[in-house]
Amino acid sequence: IGIAKKHLLSAWIAAWNPATSRPMVFAMKSMPFGATASVQAFLRLSVALKTLGTMLFHFVWTSYYDDFIVVCKKGDEENTDRMVRQFFSTLGWELSSDAEKDRPFDSSFSALGVRFDLGACGDGRLLVSNTEGRREELTSCISDILESQRLTVVEATSLRSRLLFAESQIFGRMAKQSLKVIGGVGLGLSDMSPLSPEVVQSLEWIRDRVLKGPPREINIMGRDTYHIFLDGACTPKDNSVAWSGASIGGVLCVNSGNILRFFGEVLPDSITSRWSEGIREQLVYEAEVLPYSVALSLWQDYIRDSCLFVYIDNEASRFSWIAGTADRSLVQKMIHRALCLEADISTYPYFNRVPSHSNLADDPSRGKFDTLLSLGGVRDRIPLCDLMLLSECG
Repeated sequence: IGIAKKHLLSAWIAAWNPATSRPMVFAMKSMPFGATASVQAFLRLSVALKTLGTMLFHFVWTSYYDDFIVVCKKGDEENTDRMVRQFFSTLGWELSSDAEKDRPFDSSFSALGVRFDLGACGDGRLLVSNTEGRREELTSCISDILESQRLTVVEATSLRSRLLFAESQIFGRMAKQSLKVIGGVGLGLSDMSPLSPEVVQSLEWIRDRVLKGPPREINIMGRDTYHIFLDGACTPKDNSVAWSGASIGGVLCVNSGNILRFFGEVLPDSITSRWSEGIREQLVYEAEVLPYSVALSLWQDYIRDSCLFVYIDNEASRFSWIAGTADRSLVQKMIHRALCLEADISTYPYFNRVPSHSNLADDPSRGKFDTLLSLGGVRDRIPLCDLMLLSECG
């Protein structure tokens, strides 16, 4: 991008000249690559080009930084290609002749390591995934780190950023915990050698995840919407009272507001004793996290391929589900299992804060079912084996 003539007097830089072994001053005629002002100027010009092409020539296209992606009707590929090339040439811009960038029209294409598949657009679906080259690059990088048993602070920071971008092209949120572990090395003060078992496990898991993870699907067709209210309670254990100790509840509503199903259970000692580890008495955090896992498992046939509004009145558990991770190891495993189930049933959750007095799950978590039954709800019972598995105590 050329510099305006009136600014040339200020466009000087000093750089080391290895031939003369002394610093020299150079006059710039174009904006230096990577400078903040250069990026800002280029993005403005990129948007200007896209706008001109849309308004004046009715191009159906978009731009991703310096990659322009053009769409045309089948049979018009040659004319559209010629028009786009003439457009850039007339304005003085040179298109890349790189075979990887200058691609012919196709129902799928790649940009910056991301592959877009338009083959199912007639059905209202766009598939987004990582390119084969991106997958091979990341897999090779992770394999090298595992083989050398060394991960530097700089490598960890860079790898987490690259993996986070790659994860964005895959459906599901299962990689949250692994990314946190890998990123943790980058936040340290020293390199890690040899690798800890936790880092090895995270690297191996995410390597397979990047290779095998299903594409992200952008679907404009209508999805069913459900509302799930969740609650956990923890009262002093009293063997003479049937409903005491840790308990959970959940309510499933259709989008019209009608109650469809609900559950409410007291958690057995086999679960709470594992959570407490013989030390802690207050288990409300775990009790507030567990119901979402139970709801996904119990109602998966209802909420498959749907959008979910999930209502929780405990901020710690709500933020854990939003982040997809937690500080406590056992809760991390509980969350990871549920996120895998989320991906399996292709559901899209949004976690909301609900006041306790407005939480429909408050009653069933305390053994009160009459109101929900009178409103047409059906109580679902949870087998003990499922509770043990979902609470990571099985």
